[in-house]
Amino acid sequence: MIFRPELILIFLFFLSDSTESDLDSERFTAEPEDAVLAKGQVHMLRCSVENLIGEVQWLRDGFGLGLGTEFEGFPRYKVLRNEHLGDHTLMINNVQLTDDAFFQCQVGATAASQGLRSRRAKITVLR
Repeated sequence: MIFRPELILIFLFFLSDSTESDLDSERFTAEPEDAVLAKGQVHMLRCSVENLIGEVQWLRDGFGLGLGTEFEGFPRYKVLRNEHLGDHTLMINNVQLTDDAFFQCQVGATAASQGLRSRRAKITVLR
C-alpha cells in the first residue's frame, strides 16, 4: 500500500468545508410550542434562529402577519426582537378567543439560503 499525503489533504479539505457550511447554515434554536390559554393572558411564542440570513415573519393559520414588529389588523401582537441572539418572539397581549389558531415562524429564502419554517404551534383559548 502506497501512502499518498495529497489524498489525505484533499479529504481533510472536503471534510472541513462541509462541516463549516453546516455550522454556518440557518437553523432554529427555539420554536413555538402548543399552549392552552385563558382569555386575558399574555403569551409568548418563541422563535430563535442561528446564523440568520433571511427575514423572519410570523404566520397565523398559514397566512403571514407581515414583516416588522407590529401588524396592521393585529394590534395585540408584537414581535420582540433581539438580533444578537437571533430571537423573534411573538407576544400576544390580552389573549382572546380569536387567537385560537396555529402559529408558525418562517425565515424567508435568499440567494444564500433556502428559507425555513418552524413547527406549527396550536394555541387553544379556553371559553
